[in-house]
Amino acid sequence: MRTINAAIIGAGVIGEGHIAGLQSTEGVEVRAIADPNATLRTKQAAKFNVPVQVDDYHELLNDDGIDVGYVCVPHVLHFPIAMDFLKAGKHVVCEKPFAMNAEEARQMIDASVAAGRKLFIAENHRFFPLNIKVRALLDKGTIGRPFLATAAFIGNELERMNAPGNWKGTKEKSGGGVIIDNGFHVFDTLVSFFGWADRVQACGDRLLVEAVNKAEDTASINVVFASGAVANVVLTFAAQHCGFPTGYMGAGLRYDLYGSEGALHLVNEMQGPALIVTSSGCSQTLTSKQIEASLPGDVPVQMNQHFIECIRNDTEPIVTLEQELHIVRIVDACYRSMASGQTEAVGS
Repeated sequence: MRTINAAIIGAGVIGEGHIAGLQSTEGVEVRAIADPNATLRTKQAAKFNVPVQVDDYHELLNDDGIDVGYVCVPHVLHFPIAMDFLKAGKHVVCEKPFAMNAEEARQMIDASVAAGRKLFIAENHRFFPLNIKVRALLDKGTIGRPFLATAAFIGNELERMNAPGNWKGTKEKSGGGVIIDNGFHVFDTLVSFFGWADRVQACGDRLLVEAVNKAEDTASINVVFASGAVANVVLTFAAQHCGFPTGYMGAGLRYDLYGSEGALHLVNEMQGPALIVTSSGCSQTLTSKQIEASLPGDVPVQMNQHFIECIRNDTEPIVTLEQELHIVRIVDACYRSMASGQTEAVGS
């Protein structure tokens, strides 16, 4: 089995998470890290024994020993870095959000096709055992016809959002606030449950964040799906006080799905109980361990392992580019709706 060599672009917490995931994946070597911050880059290279470190990712584009570039940088850099790696004949794993807008995402897809290389969007929530289980229950018809969802992402990013010099939440470098950031995860999860979205109505603003160069810290969005189902999505980066179980960056995450024959209640998957299933008048509570034990052995739950296998076997990932382009279009429609005050079509 040939070793697949990866380069990590961005020595922050996201890049570090990918390195850890790749180093536990058979047949992969993290060959290089690129980041202009020498302190972070050197520390990460030493921690994970990465042999090559550079301050400019361009130095890696002509390295024939690198097969795939991991784009783990602020949102505004996703497009140019991914395009450079694709044009250099490398596969690309790009962090969410896919791009700053649908036009950029479409160009990235076209570049992937032209280069004959894989482009993956690192939508890790698709690989949560809880979400996998829920999709299976929906496909099975456990709650009948889904017609309503409420979804909440409750996070506290006030420190970074209140720092004018930090890219987090700026229109220029992030593309917006909480909607394009963690809203991307929520929209992707809902689309994986309910199918394509048709239209949205969004409102949001900078309610607690004081830095004037930052976008919305809080938003509420109504989504109508092509199936006719509706969802209300609540997002915030301003929750200093939160009763949700603490997970990554202190965020609370919850979905409540209602169908003609039952309901599914999903709470922060990092702590049990994780899922309450109500169907045919009966209620069942499942913990994260029970959910993981119930999944078929062939269901991918390790994102990086799945992407590497797709490269090795030339197969398509469960997170498709057209699906992720659709999520970008939902985000774009949200920002149009916030500007117009009207319901906006997601489009295609």
